[in-house]
Amino acid sequence: MDHSLSDFVSVKRGNRIAVISLARPPGGHLDAPLRAALLETCRSEAASDAVDGLVLTSEGQGLDIDLPYGERMGPPTAPTLAELCAGLSELPKPIVAALRGRVADAGCELALACSARVVQIDASICLPSLALGRLPTATSLYRLAARAGPAAGLQFLQSVADVPVASRALAPLFAERVQGNAVGVAADCARSFTGQAPAALADPLRFQEEISAARGRHPPETTAPEITAAIAGFEAALLLPEKAALAFITEQDKALAETPACRARSYLRTTKLAILRRPTGAPPESLTLVGSGPKPVRLAVLALRAELPVTLLETEPGGLARAEEDIRQTLTDMSRRGVIDEAQAREQMALLSRADGFEDLSGAPFVIEAGARSVDEIETLAQRIRDAMGPGGTLLLTSGMRTGAGRFRELLGEKTAGALFHPDRGLGECAEIAMRPDDLRRAAHRSTFVTALARLGLPALLQEARDGLASVRLLTALCVAGEEAVALGADPLSVDMALPFRLKPFAAQNAEGLRAQIFRLTTLFGQENSAPQLNAALLKAGIDGKTHPATDSARGQLSAPAEAALDDWREAVAAQTGITARTPAPDAETIRRIADDALFCAATALVRSTALTTPWEADYIAAATLGLNPAHGAPVFAACEAGLLHLKKRLQARLGPQGALRPAFFTPPDDLDMHIKEGRPYGRPGDVIIF
Repeated sequence: MDHSLSDFVSVKRGNRIAVISLARPPGGHLDAPLRAALLETCRSEAASDAVDGLVLTSEGQGLDIDLPYGERMGPPTAPTLAELCAGLSELPKPIVAALRGRVADAGCELALACSARVVQIDASICLPSLALGRLPTATSLYRLAARAGPAAGLQFLQSVADVPVASRALAPLFAERVQGNAVGVAADCARSFTGQAPAALADPLRFQEEISAARGRHPPETTAPEITAAIAGFEAALLLPEKAALAFITEQDKALAETPACRARSYLRTTKLAILRRPTGAPPESLTLVGSGPKPVRLAVLALRAELPVTLLETEPGGLARAEEDIRQTLTDMSRRGVIDEAQAREQMALLSRADGFEDLSGAPFVIEAGARSVDEIETLAQRIRDAMGPGGTLLLTSGMRTGAGRFRELLGEKTAGALFHPDRGLGECAEIAMRPDDLRRAAHRSTFVTALARLGLPALLQEARDGLASVRLLTALCVAGEEAVALGADPLSVDMALPFRLKPFAAQNAEGLRAQIFRLTTLFGQENSAPQLNAALLKAGIDGKTHPATDSARGQLSAPAEAALDDWREAVAAQTGITARTPAPDAETIRRIADDALFCAATALVRSTALTTPWEADYIAAATLGLNPAHGAPVFAACEAGLLHLKKRLQARLGPQGALRPAFFTPPDDLDMHIKEGRPYGRPGDVIIF
């Protein structure tokens, strides 16, 4: 559906105040035409003799907006967000932001650029610029510095989570925090506005003490450049005239924008926004969890934190009492750490209830199964839940889905999908959603699961249901890369240290048991007759990873039996493949390149097989589930940034004589030559591929 700009920017006048309202555009994108329309409207109203002041507000989530994905990754189009914010701050009449709901990203910057802010007490704000490796616009950073100061301002910019406006540290940002009509109070504020004293800058001694403390916590030699630049920007707000400080902050951000780490961070943040901002429908009003183990407990806490009522349905005697106590203890611990206050913990716990039996599932809008005690129970339990629910509600099945979603595909449908929930490994929690191919192609069916997960605040990583979800296949590729490096002479523990992932291949395999990788290679990839497997050699030596680990924790190195098994394995590899340990052993950069190449091939294979729709989705799954350091660059993005021709040459070398232990994991995609010839990178965030 086509829209005119008047659909998103509207003006109402009354009592000499112009109320400019911004509706949320499609995808939440504040694109150049909309920026131009908003700036022109504000300037026009400020120039009117019939207007004494302006109010900037939103319809619904109109200030939960950001730049289009392409502008986050490429040159901006005029008027830029920086020019828009500067224009708002320079209006000849006061403009007061009336804030409600979620105010995030570019919307938060617009609010900071206004003369003052009035906010409803239940609103939240978020401006995770530093997560992108960038500074906010100069106007926004200066206003944040002047009002909140370095300590609160830096903490706010480092947070990727929404911050309640009730936060005491951010109180100086707001002229008033109100229960009801923020627009009316903002209009009164604009009418009587005579200027706001820069609260933080009014106490320069304390301001400088906070700067010094920030530098003490973040010494430049060991700190990410964007944090160092933010601290310098705060100091410029104190020491320089406003115009000079704005110019200094702008130059700091331009320098950051040219760094590879910044581009890598911006890309990952943009992929997350593209996933979170998929179209959704009406959210579910409650969640029922079937099961009482650690997984339902974690999901229950997540839902309660989102103020979603939760009902627990027991599948084993005594399980509910344990689950309720674990949930209560988790919320209590959060209260002690200051994440929530005691009153919030009590209110959230009050949203938890018990179901008497499966008959209580009738009409349930949203159910997550996490209670099958064995693979044999999954089909029966899933059918029992769906029969009790009826056809209308959304059902997510978690048991057996990590490696068996294809096996249980017949259980899935337009309202039923498989799910694999992942903990926060640096990019926040997320969930892979496995759907039947036909359902994955239909926007309405995709929206069902995106909506349900969005209510929990989780990105929904949609994919075709198959044995071995995308994260499992990417983990397998990472472990293969680690094994390749060890075959070339690297020490397993050195491989773990070299890789820019929180999930370390050898530590992860020890934790899950060494048989898991063998299972994945043989069952998911058909590698049963391939080169000797390191894990098989360790198992033969009596080392299983769980009860008998491969490492000696006291010495911080491989155990003696593991060392012997490693030597035997390398001899077997040399005899069968001709691959021998090198002297010197691969360095950290070489180890990272091996992992990058394996993950690139695995990511593009997932798209080629139609399990995923776009390469950027594969990148996000790799980064979120493996815990990639965002500054390193996700696999497909990193390959495009470094040059696909360089990648092709490396892969050719790995597929040559004495190249790769498992060549199937280093086979380039069929379209690599086409991308090189046309100079075209793989898909950018927001690109959509329809099967």
